[in-house]
Amino acid sequence: MGFLSSLFGGNKDAESKKEKDFDILKYDGIRAQRIGKLTYAIKCFKEAIEIQEDLETMNHLATTYTQTNQMEEAKATVIRMTEIASEEPIHFLSLANICYMMEDYQGMDEACKKALSINDQIPVAYFLSAKASIGLGNGINAIAMLTKALMLKDDYAEAYLLRAEVLWK
Repeated sequence: MGFLSSLFGGNKDAESKKEKDFDILKYDGIRAQRIGKLTYAIKCFKEAIEIQEDLETMNHLATTYTQTNQMEEAKATVIRMTEIASEEPIHFLSLANICYMMEDYQGMDEACKKALSINDQIPVAYFLSAKASIGLGNGINAIAMLTKALMLKDDYAEAYLLRAEVLWK
């Protein structure tokens, strides 16, 4: 009977086991991340991703890498996320934030441009683009980007403050 079930229905059991293993690893990683066991969380997330490339798990992995100051790994993970879901601007904004922490202003600017090419109605994308322009030494472009952000969100306090700082300089 075991032979017949493996022939006709055994594949479902293997898929079910993989799904169960994925869920266990993912949620163990989330619990470990919450209690500060970041090395174990990274291990769980990486093993879960080997089973299934899940964007939520990859996001947790990138966040944990950032928390442990493993910025290159975080950047590589988010780049993979942008490849999987290239129509989602949020992943490009995450990449821009990681590039900002790494002081990679050129990479940050490119990520912002990609996010804006997907959806040009995101004030944060203009704000991050302005920060990239400041890092690249282009104050005029920074003011233009901040003005666009303020046109979309007129109560964007951080954008007003940054624009005032750039104008002051």
